[in-house]
Amino acid sequence: MTTESPLLDTDTLGQQRGPFGKVWEWFANSRIIDRPALPNPGRYEEYQREAQEINNEMFDGLRFDFHRAVNQNLQLSHSLSLASYDPKTPPSYTFAANYGSEKCNLFGRLDLERFRLFGVAVAILPKDVELRVDGQFGPTNEPQQVTAQLHRKGAESNTHFRFEGKQISLTHNQSITKNWSIGTEIFYYMSHAYTQPTIVTKYSWASDNGSRSSVTGLVSTMNAYLNFIHKPTQQTRFCSEFVIMSDGSNVLSISMLTAEFKRRMVTYRAQLSTFGRGILSYSYLFGPFKISFCSEIDWIRDNVRFGLGITFQN
Repeated sequence: MTTESPLLDTDTLGQQRGPFGKVWEWFANSRIIDRPALPNPGRYEEYQREAQEINNEMFDGLRFDFHRAVNQNLQLSHSLSLASYDPKTPPSYTFAANYGSEKCNLFGRLDLERFRLFGVAVAILPKDVELRVDGQFGPTNEPQQVTAQLHRKGAESNTHFRFEGKQISLTHNQSITKNWSIGTEIFYYMSHAYTQPTIVTKYSWASDNGSRSSVTGLVSTMNAYLNFIHKPTQQTRFCSEFVIMSDGSNVLSISMLTAEFKRRMVTYRAQLSTFGRGILSYSYLFGPFKISFCSEIDWIRDNVRFGLGITFQN
């Protein structure tokens, strides 16, 4: 003998709820109550990460990077930059160390050009909670900074709290459907008693032919951002971005179009922007070495820059 659940007995619900019976009937039988689990949308800061990966990282002069894994948990890095086209950018050397395990992650970087020390400590707590503390220290004439962050990863959402000096922020993002997620961020500046809300959303989809696309939009009281990423094949990606920024008195808009093509160990990238700049980059990976070459043409300033980078990964 089977008995129907009173929750789904829409006739009974309609009689008990009166004029709201039909509304409750829709709610009881909708996927809000019984639906498949949704994927985690990822961290709030990851909404724009893929676009940042595609966009060219322009550097000029010479750059040498050396990365060595001492063991499974410890990695050391050395970076040296020379011969920049900008006279205000002197040669610099940076040393970094990273230690990671299942319960904690420690990272430190020493910048000898500005004599500044950067440190990060991350602890993995129970119930998918992450505690992170960042610190920046340098000469007494430069500001010192310590930031504390608390991150909670849920099955279908993420919540992040950040405290930095006189600034507090709270972010939360949630999966709405399998392809769509939405998030919000609220900044509160204690020194000015000023609140800045931000809303971001991302929709991604895949076609039957294997291509993948996504659209990300962000709106706040100070700026707006929109990007479209299309990946027709595993070797090709396209990214278009549109940004509007405002400081209260002036408004600045930027548009960029970036294309990336990978063929075995070679990666080509090209970018055009409304600032009158064009960037071309080429990287070749062979064994533990990676050779990178990039060039920038600025039609407005009538300037050309070149950069050569060598990376060794042991």
